[in-house]
Amino acid sequence: MRDLYDAQVWADNHDQFSEWFGNSLAAAAASLRRGGSLAGRVPGQLLAGLFALSLTLVTFAGSAA
Repeated sequence: MRDLYDAQVWADNHDQFSEWFGNSLAAAAASLRRGGSLAGRVPGQLLAGLFALSLTLVTFAGSAA
């Protein structure tokens, strides 16, 4: 029974984080499209590449621990 509760808590936290992260990315993308502070100075592909690299490094660091 404890495993069922733990799994439900994990799933709920994952869903909340996914929603927050998606909203944050959408807001950042909208800001860049509107001409936010980074628009015109840093290409979107470079930002996407840096984000992907940082996410990979965080994942590897977390799995190595």
